Amino acid sequence: SGVKVNTESLVAILIGGLAFQTPDETADDTEAAANTEFSLFHDHAEAMKRHDRIIDTYVLVFRESVRGLVVGAPVDFLGIVVGEVAAINTGFDPVTKRFSIPVEIRFFPERFTSRYVKGGAGGRFTDDPHRLAQTLADRGLRGQLRTGNLLTGQLYVALDFFPNAPKAKVDWTTKPPELPTIPGGLQSMQDSVTSLLAKLNQIPFGGIGKGAQKTLADADTLLKQLRTDVVPQARDTLAAAQTALNSANGALQPDYPPAQNTSDAMSELARTAAAFRTLADYLERHPEALIRGKLEDKK
Repeated sequence: SGVKVNTESLVAILIGGLAFQTPDETADDTEAAANTEFSLFHDHAEAMKRHDRIIDTYVLVFRESVRGLVVGAPVDFLGIVVGEVAAINTGFDPVTKRFSIPVEIRFFPERFTSRYVKGGAGGRFTDDPHRLAQTLADRGLRGQLRTGNLLTGQLYVALDFFPNAPKAKVDWTTKPPELPTIPGGLQSMQDSVTSLLAKLNQIPFGGIGKGAQKTLADADTLLKQLRTDVVPQARDTLAAAQTALNSANGALQPDYPPAQNTSDAMSELARTAAAFRTLADYLERHPEALIRGKLEDKK
């Protein structure tokens, strides 16, 4: 989290000494009584750190690398530090033959109350912490490892809600109680990639390649057969169709003999029809011509 240098005088560095300071978040401003005992802390950061009166201990079991997680790392809830890592251990399940990393945390329930607001009562925010913890777990509250510093790789424990997480319960039979966890983002991505690779390994690419090669070979054979059998037949069919079209085109020309004969026949029919009309007109005027014959014209 960076480098901090805070020194006293050279004499204090050489011979040592005690430093006193009033914390910023002091509950009251009354003077200390005579003979009051003060706790001596290891360093300034520990002395100025907020000290909670109520501390609950839980354990979070992770099955991924906790490299970068150290004792004292924060436990974060929606951006608020609500605890700290107390211990990091290893565990082995003789049934499943799997290792796990139990991480013990100190949880400060007072940080969910209005302790520092005027009139706030402080203390626990519920009278039934077991029921509340289970309710939150049912709503998807899980512990997760997250990266707090990309340069140094430091990790912290985050308590967050994951509505789509598998159902889980708080194990109150263990001491301390075990809260449910979920793999970190990087671990989830690695698991997804591993699962994808496993599925890809199950695909018979060799058989698919052989099948594709056989399909291409069959297609090549079919093309050769088409070029050998179908193409000549298609050429003959096209030639016959061209001949038929040429014949039809020739038959439609005006100087085509059958067409000329047809034209002459139509002319004869027209002249015959005209003669019949003339005869009909004459008979209509001279019906006696059917008996006497046609009268000669008088000049």
